[in-house]
Amino acid sequence: MHRDQERFSVDFPVYLSWQDKTGVLRRTSAVCTDLSESGMKLFTMDRLERLTVVVVGSEVLGRLGHATIQYCNRVRMKNQLGLRFAVPFRLSDPARRRILEQVTSKVEFVPALF
Repeated sequence: MHRDQERFSVDFPVYLSWQDKTGVLRRTSAVCTDLSESGMKLFTMDRLERLTVVVVGSEVLGRLGHATIQYCNRVRMKNQLGLRFAVPFRLSDPARRRILEQVTSKVEFVPALF
């Protein structure tokens, strides 16, 4: 079910950590370009498998929590990932709202894609 929710067009670095199929802990960097309470879109050089559970963090917003990879599509020389948070990331928190104002390029209401 898709809900209408506030989405932010953003541009800030994030990092993803996960355990691969062999049990090795992996980490990669990415750039978040779209953020809502339910998920985010980002670009990274690494290809991640759909349904992989990752921990998302950033220097900007701190630990964003656990998320599941919903898709991973090759776009030019990078991979575009759609992530769905396990627990909604509360963007209405006043401190987070102030930080978002610094990294937001445009605010709009559109249906959530993830």
